[in-house]
Amino acid sequence: MKEIKTREVDKYLYINYLKRSAELLKSSKRYIDDSIYAAASLNCVFSAVAAIDALCVYYLKKRHSGTNHEESIGLFMSVDGIKRQELAKIRPKLVRILKAKIWHLMKRGSWAKRMLESSSQTRKRSTNSQKNFCRSNDKILIS
Repeated sequence: MKEIKTREVDKYLYINYLKRSAELLKSSKRYIDDSIYAAASLNCVFSAVAAIDALCVYYLKKRHSGTNHEESIGLFMSVDGIKRQELAKIRPKLVRILKAKIWHLMKRGSWAKRMLESSSQTRKRSTNSQKNFCRSNDKILIS
């Protein structure tokens, strides 16, 4: 199995990745409304990557640092603090988002909306998992 490139990150910085994910997703929604589908798809992909980074930093104190975003899913799947069933539900959606191709998006605007919905659902599940973990450990909740 190929080794995944990672970078150590202080746990408290996970919130920066989570905020970045939310900002990118919000801008994707605006781009969809303005029919700017290529930018929307890119922001969906980057939002998913930032959400993966947030979870990995929170639970593993590291994030993926390679150039192939699909490798980050392997790191994501190694998180022990989230139930395997939850990771298994999210994984196919992440794979689909990360395999998105801009040329495909340009031909099919409705595809961008599906990607946006999938990205939004993934981020919501990730945030809920983090909130539940924080509650169980008397940590400050994510606002």
